[in-house]
Amino acid sequence: MVSLLEGFGYAVSVVDDDALSLVDWSGVDAAVVMSSVNPTVAGRALRMVPVPLVVGEAYAFDELGLVVAGGRSAEVAGNQVQVVDSGHPIAAGLAGTVVVQSVSGLGYAVPVPEAQVVAKLPGVGDRAAVFALETGAALSGGGVAPARRVGWFLTWNGTDTLTDQGASFLTALNHPGSGGDSVYWFPTPAGVVCWAA
Repeated sequence: MVSLLEGFGYAVSVVDDDALSLVDWSGVDAAVVMSSVNPTVAGRALRMVPVPLVVGEAYAFDELGLVVAGGRSAEVAGNQVQVVDSGHPIAAGLAGTVVVQSVSGLGYAVPVPEAQVVAKLPGVGDRAAVFALETGAALSGGGVAPARRVGWFLTWNGTDTLTDQGASFLTALNHPGSGGDSVYWFPTPAGVVCWAA
């Protein structure tokens, strides 16, 4: 993950989840939350941070307020997702059912109503594998998202097992948006991406 983000042009700082409460977020462009975090600790520390979050730990979705009441998120067997909104910028132009990992194990969520669901687990109507919330979207348990939020299927398998199609969801976060000179989710590389490990 670090090398992928550095390839986008970011300076990456790896921060242990126990130290997230000490981060000066004014110098951070975005944060990527990996499945190695303690989901409760990371979720509570990051819920209201004012930077975009990309969350690859399904069990943190609840603490972050990204799922419906009752903590509807988990990990299941499988290595495919079904793209249901191929027009969304983070769908990376993919459509239909795609193999996203070389091994089995996907995170999913039943996200809050304002979430934009990009991909689901095949054959399971309400289980989102890739979803996004815009700034200001209502969070479960109260409050609104202070910046964009993305939930994606990554689990303990990490990025080494991603197929090209699986990696394209993350790569799409750094591609130019409809404005041409701006990016859709991650800001133009200038500062630091915090990689929570």
